Amino acid sequence: MPPIYLTSDLLSYKRKPNLFNPLLKTTATDPYAINTVLNIRGDGLDYGILSLTPSLLDTNPPVISAVQSKYGGSSLYFDATNSWLSVNDPQLALGTDPFTIEFWSYKTVGTNDGAFSLGTSSSNYSVNGGNITGSGLTYRTIKGVNAFTYPLNQWNHIAVVREGTSTDQTKTYLNGTLEFSQTLSDNFTEEFVNIGIYAGSLYCWEGWINAFRITKGVARYTANFDPE
Repeated sequence: MPPIYLTSDLLSYKRKPNLFNPLLKTTATDPYAINTVLNIRGDGLDYGILSLTPSLLDTNPPVISAVQSKYGGSSLYFDATNSWLSVNDPQLALGTDPFTIEFWSYKTVGTNDGAFSLGTSSSNYSVNGGNITGSGLTYRTIKGVNAFTYPLNQWNHIAVVREGTSTDQTKTYLNGTLEFSQTLSDNFTEEFVNIGIYAGSLYCWEGWINAFRITKGVARYTANFDPE
């Protein structure tokens, strides 16, 4: 039987210590818990946000859905019709430091829509964090530099990791496998994370997002890994 870990938030379990399970947030199980500036489980009050007390701007919010779930029995469902979740906090400005932005997502259809973006407001999407292009099945990396195949009808883990600002030190992983390396030296001063949208309201995510996490100052993954 997997070991049981008691956290300040809930009782949960994981099969392997220190791998990605958003239900756990203590330094005993996650050495980078103190660096986690956003952790959205997709359940309960305020969508299950654990890591900070941000301003939530959810005029057209996603719904908490039990239809699909990777962790915790529910996830955020975005219906592609002007629906996204904006989170605002000064801690979300990533600067020039290393960072890790990761989440699980599930789509049944291919549409031109965005997983997340960074911006200066809930209606500003100046940094495209990643999006599906055209009829879908192709996922573009942060700032739209390159693309790779996105599988439908399954949960996919996507991680954008900046190890540094030098050549090819920003990497995008799909289900723990490196898909693309790029150079990203930007100073990200944006304090808004807009989940489920890029470019504008015509490009809202259609599908589910679970366990959206941002770790600031840390590149959690520097090689292929097991996202489970």
